[in-house]
Amino acid sequence: KGLLDMSATTASSALKAQQLKVSLSGRPVLHGLDLNIAAGHWTSIIGPNGAGKSTLLKALAGLLPVAGHVELLGQPLRTLPARELSAGLAEVIKHGAIADSAYFDSIERDMARLRALDSTAMAAAVARSCEIKASVVERDEREGGLRAILNFGHTFGHAIEAGMGYGEWLHGEAVGTGMVMAADLSCRLGLIAPQVSDRLNAAIAAAGLPVRGPAWPVARYVELMSVDKKAEQGTPKFVLLDALGSARVQKVADQPLAETLTACVG
Repeated sequence: KGLLDMSATTASSALKAQQLKVSLSGRPVLHGLDLNIAAGHWTSIIGPNGAGKSTLLKALAGLLPVAGHVELLGQPLRTLPARELSAGLAEVIKHGAIADSAYFDSIERDMARLRALDSTAMAAAVARSCEIKASVVERDEREGGLRAILNFGHTFGHAIEAGMGYGEWLHGEAVGTGMVMAADLSCRLGLIAPQVSDRLNAAIAAAGLPVRGPAWPVARYVELMSVDKKAEQGTPKFVLLDALGSARVQKVADQPLAETLTACVG
């Protein structure tokens, strides 16, 4: 059936086939939908795509109006394996890095508590990440420019995911390493001091995430990035840091990019 006449029961079965923990009400999709996303992919709470990474789930979510109320339940996070939790923390780090230096400071300070699922620290992190994402999206609902900063680390990260085969690296793991690369590139371009890049690298490592990419030739990374969905006519654009809490989007010359890709792999 097409999405427009798919019942919630049919949609639920299809979603389960993609191994996503989603429960839908029995009402038709277009007549109201209760959507509860469990902890199985917690980056969907705070990540760049609020509906997670399933094409079908994103298509279904696209049928819904803007939410009038959002309720986040933290308890399901305690069911996550440590690796999945770390992957989600990549998005937490990202939000501090691109939009709020004070928040980044708190992430550094509270990383051990976040990994231990301290309820106070986790509630504060999820709330602030949601505030940052909502603020960015509200100012750029149709993705005209500003919203691209939510892709910090993703140009490199998508290349790693694609090259390794989706699922070999979790999305947050690839984005974490991608942020290391993006910070290194920002430093090489003179946008940030080395100490800023070092702080970001340390936070990513403290979250239990990889900080070095697969040992591929520079040409392999460039090839993968050129076919990324965010590339413009085969030329990737990168989200770079001006400082902790401030980001920009731009194209980059071949030489500094090659230097970053050489320095940050293996």
